Amino acid sequence: MRFPLLIGLFAMLAAGCAPTQSATQPPPDVSSEPIAGGFATADDEDEWTKAAKDLAIDAVYDKYPTRALVSRVTSEVQVVAGLNYRFVIEMSGSTDYRSSTSFKDAYEVVVYRDLEGVMEVTRLRQVRGR
Repeated sequence: MRFPLLIGLFAMLAAGCAPTQSATQPPPDVSSEPIAGGFATADDEDEWTKAAKDLAIDAVYDKYPTRALVSRVTSEVQVVAGLNYRFVIEMSGSTDYRSSTSFKDAYEVVVYRDLEGVMEVTRLRQVRGR
């Protein structure tokens, strides 16, 4: 009886598969761990993050001239051959004079920082608004 079980276990391990977890054990908590190659929450107090955010906000104002002010910024970082900083920048709400509807424009900006510290905007797009 043990011999077929061992062969089955060995076949699973050789194929790169792990036995399934028992229903009594909870899955490991991976919510706090960054995903390899994915974006994770950036440290807004980091000097590089602040510099990248300033560059992103300036790029939004350059491409989309507006009198609206920045109301909220979410920051994420991704490790590549350097770093990608991704920001979603929400602008203060404006009121449409025809319908009295309040809306907020939002922009996604990615700033790449190479290994020598040189930063450039690599993506800028409007994700919400006019």
